Amino acid sequence: MKIDEIIKKSIEIPGISIKRGEFSAELILKERDGKGSMTFFPLFPGVTLAYIFVNSPAWTAPDFHDNGSMETGPLLLNYCVTGRCELILNNGNFVYVKDGEISLTERFARQQYVYPRRIYEGIEFFVDMDTVNAQSSWVEAEFDIDFHRLRDLYCPDGGTYIASVTTEIEEVLKKLWSLLNISVPLAIPQMKIYTLVPVFTASKSEMKYHHSQSCTFFNRTQVDMQTCGKNHHF
Repeated sequence: MKIDEIIKKSIEIPGISIKRGEFSAELILKERDGKGSMTFFPLFPGVTLAYIFVNSPAWTAPDFHDNGSMETGPLLLNYCVTGRCELILNNGNFVYVKDGEISLTERFARQQYVYPRRIYEGIEFFVDMDTVNAQSSWVEAEFDIDFHRLRDLYCPDGGTYIASVTTEIEEVLKKLWSLLNISVPLAIPQMKIYTLVPVFTASKSEMKYHHSQSCTFFNRTQVDMQTCGKNHHF
């Protein structure tokens, strides 16, 4: 699924609007209970970077049911700068990511993203592998990145991988985060560099290092049995 389709479905949700710029598209959440923004920067055909700011207890997820029997979408790599995000995926698994953690999945949120601390800031990478293969195959070749291999290793059977990051990788991700303080035209080339070279290539060894820390996910029945604040880390 292309990023434009995700944005199109997102703005069908009441309370969400869009602001387009020369180099980006910004989804804006404005409701009685809170507000937020998600700014997308297309870096390469098939690779998009998004900066997320939320001050709200929840953000309604797009509904992709009318897209047929689609169960998976683009490869999503999330990094939580601060806060916590909880969601039920469309395969019934309950997952969450919190400060200093990354997640990797192809699954969609079923209904909404929940923010128990209300405040959430993070980075999300969208990788449409079909578009990458068709229009940006040089990216994988030049930087020795194999998105299909990453998916197969860490998202088998539609699963989701979550782990904390090392200090070295966290420094790179925070540098990427700080690029929002630079004027957009100047920041784009640096976004490309910090996305491809340090993040995805280093994440191969990063996730292997933490692979033993990945634990079992909760299904919906198990979630209903959990008391607030006592969910296990996975």
